[in-house]
Amino acid sequence: MKNDLYAAIESYFGIKQYIPEKTDFSTISDAYVKQVENKLNNRPRKWHKYQSPIFVMNQLLFELRNQKVAFAT
Repeated sequence: MKNDLYAAIESYFGIKQYIPEKTDFSTISDAYVKQVENKLNNRPRKWHKYQSPIFVMNQLLFELRNQKVAFAT
């Protein structure tokens, strides 16, 4: 069950495209991890109506910042 979950997550995010299975992470530089992170966060997703996750997150944060909040006393 646990391995199935990890496989599904790897498949969804596309990590295997950049980092093959059974890779020793001590051989991967921080710069490369950041590069992969940037590519994955900017890749459009069908789930988000073909917008990138970073765009969706920024949109949500913008909406939250501009909401009027009523304070209860």
